[in-house]
Amino acid sequence: MAPLRSADGHVYAQAQGPVVTGAFTAGGSGAQKTLNHPTVGRIPNGAIIERPAPTPAPSSPFKLQVHQADFTTASRIAEAINKRWGSPVNIVARAENSALVSVAMPPIYSEQPTEFLAELENLTVEADRPSKVIVNERTGTIVMGKEVRISPVAIMQGNLSVEIQTVFTVSQPGPLSNGTTEVVPQTTVGVKEEKARNIVLRQGATVEELVRALMAIGSTPRDIIAILQSLQVAGALEAEIEVI
Repeated sequence: MAPLRSADGHVYAQAQGPVVTGAFTAGGSGAQKTLNHPTVGRIPNGAIIERPAPTPAPSSPFKLQVHQADFTTASRIAEAINKRWGSPVNIVARAENSALVSVAMPPIYSEQPTEFLAELENLTVEADRPSKVIVNERTGTIVMGKEVRISPVAIMQGNLSVEIQTVFTVSQPGPLSNGTTEVVPQTTVGVKEEKARNIVLRQGATVEELVRALMAIGSTPRDIIAILQSLQVAGALEAEIEVI
């Protein structure tokens, strides 16, 4: 069990459980093989809260905090609440900003705040979902939405590898000489560059089509991660890249 401390030095949670690494290491008799990064992982739902957040009794008015701040989502929440309990002359809810929605409890629920919150949480609101591409560099995993769009762009990919080898040889002195045996390193440098492979994407192409095209020319997941990051810098990727 590992304590999770905040900046103030207090322990707010304890982490415990199986670690998912997405990697392995094995070896023996001088041979070893490692896949990805076995020393880094995640514990799914592994935190045990030691200091829970305060839970005050509901009172009117109260504020709803949007988990992922978004003006569109906050506006839709206020609209759904007003449609259910409000009227043109009685505005029950209003979005204060992208993360807070202020709600005035209807008078009929003044003695039943819990029942009002129970009905409130059953309202259906379609959240505005920003386009994201999730990248896990440790395991080479990419998760993306199917409708993430890419502006017209041409991509050229080539691999440049530089190999440096050092071989140590023994230099023996001549017979009856006063020389000493020396170890002489001999270094060779080799450079190999593959022919660039290119693809051209049409207007309105999706990330799904991009990945399919890159896989067709032999790109690895790590190559695709680097290409997606370059596309975002170039302004051709209409999504946010989040690295975990």
